[in-house]
Amino acid sequence: MKRPWYYRMLLSYLPILLFISSFLFFIFFQELSAQSKRDAVKANHVLNLLAMNKVENSLNGIDYALVDFTLNNKVLNQFFQSKSKQNVVLNKEMLKEIETFKRQNPLVDSIYLVRSQDEIVLTERYMFSEDDFPENAYIREMEQSTGSMKWTSPHSYQEFAQSAPKNMVTLARSYFTPLGERCLVVANVKVDTLRLLVEQTYNPEVSFVSVTGADDTDILGNRGNLKDHQMLSETRSDYLNWTFRSGLVNGAFSKLAFEVSKFWIILGAITVILGLVAIVYVTRRNYRPLENVVSQIQSLGTGKPIKTGTNEFMLIESAIEDLKKRSTIMEKQQEEEITLRKKHFLYEVIEGIRHIREDEWADEMAKYNLPEALQGAQVLAIEIDNYAVFNRSFTKRDQFLFKYAIHNSATEIFHNYSLSCWSEWVSGKRLICIVLQSEHAGTERTRQACGEFL
Repeated sequence: MKRPWYYRMLLSYLPILLFISSFLFFIFFQELSAQSKRDAVKANHVLNLLAMNKVENSLNGIDYALVDFTLNNKVLNQFFQSKSKQNVVLNKEMLKEIETFKRQNPLVDSIYLVRSQDEIVLTERYMFSEDDFPENAYIREMEQSTGSMKWTSPHSYQEFAQSAPKNMVTLARSYFTPLGERCLVVANVKVDTLRLLVEQTYNPEVSFVSVTGADDTDILGNRGNLKDHQMLSETRSDYLNWTFRSGLVNGAFSKLAFEVSKFWIILGAITVILGLVAIVYVTRRNYRPLENVVSQIQSLGTGKPIKTGTNEFMLIESAIEDLKKRSTIMEKQQEEEITLRKKHFLYEVIEGIRHIREDEWADEMAKYNLPEALQGAQVLAIEIDNYAVFNRSFTKRDQFLFKYAIHNSATEIFHNYSLSCWSEWVSGKRLICIVLQSEHAGTERTRQACGEFL
C-alpha cells in the first residue's frame, strides 16, 4: 500500500515553509538593500567632504602662502616699487624667490608677477609686456576687479605661443605700491594636479568625484564620463564656490549590495534546506506510529480486499468498524454463554448434582452480581397453570413477553422487600427463584413478597 497521507503531510508543510521563507527573504533583502544604500550615501558624503576638504586645504594653503609672500617678501616689495626693466640683479633675486616659493608649495605649477606702473609681466623664464602676454585679458580683468579674488575655473594657459597649453586654475593677489598702483601676484595650479589629489581619496573602480565651478564648468574634466553613474552626495565649497559631487560608478551599488548580502544569501539557503530536512524528518517520525498501526492492521487482515486509493485513515476506520461488529457479536455470544452457564449452575444447585464449595459459590455469585456471602437461601418454584392452553392461545412473541414480565416482576418485588433474588426459567412453564439471605432472617418477608407477587 502507498503512503498518501505521508505525502499529504509533506505537501501541507513544505509550501508554508517556502512561502514564509520567501517572504522573509524578500523583506530581509529589501531592508538590506535600503540599508546598503543608506550606508553608501553616508560613505559617499564622507568621501565628498574628504575630497572637498583636501582640495580646499591645499588651495587655501597656497592662498595663505601667496598672501604672506605678497606682504612680507622684501625682494617682491623692491621689485614692485622698481621702475627699471633693466635691473638684472633685482630680477634674478626675484626669480630665486619665486623658485623658493614653488619649492615650498609643490602644487603650484607656475607664478608670474604683474607690475602695473611699467606694464611688465615677469615669469620664471621671461619678462613680457602686458600686451604681449597670453594672459593679458585675465590681467586686465583682475586689475579692474573691485571684489574679492577667487580661484578661477579651468582655463588654457600658454607662457609662449610655441609651448603646449596647460589646463590651469588661477588665483591672483593684489599688491599696492605706496603711490597706490595695483600690482598682481598670480599663481597657477594644474587641473591634473587637482585631479590626482582628489583621486587619492577614493577607488575609481567603485566611486567617482566630480567638481564643477560657479558657472557649471567641469573643474576636473571627468563629468562627461559620469553620465550613467549614480550620484549620492553633493556639497558646495563656500571658499572656492565649487560644487563637489560623488557617487557610485555604474553597477557598483548592485555589486556592493551583492557582496554585502552574499554571506546572508548562503546562510539563508542553508537555513531553508535545513528546514526542509527537518520537516521531512519530523513528518516521517510522526508518521511512523501511524505506519506501524497500518502495518499491524494489514498483517491481521480484515477479511476484505483493500480498495484502490484507500488511505491510512480509511483503512483504520474500516478496521474499527469491523472491530465494533466483532465486539458486538462477541458480547452477544458472551451474554448467551453467561446465561447458559448461569442456568446450568442453577440446575446443578437445585438438583444437587455436584458439591459446591464456599469459594466456588462466591466466585460464581461475583460473576452474576449477586451477594457472595450467604447465610441461607429459599427456593421458590413459580409455574404457569394450564400451560397447554397458554401455549395455544398466545404467539411465541407474546409468550416471551409474558415470561419476561413475570421474571422482572418477581425480581422487582423481592428487591422491594430487601431480598436478593436469583431467578431463571428452567422449563417452558416453570420459573425457579432462589431468595438469597446474607444474614439470618425469617421467612415472613419472603411469604409477604410471594403473596404480593401472586
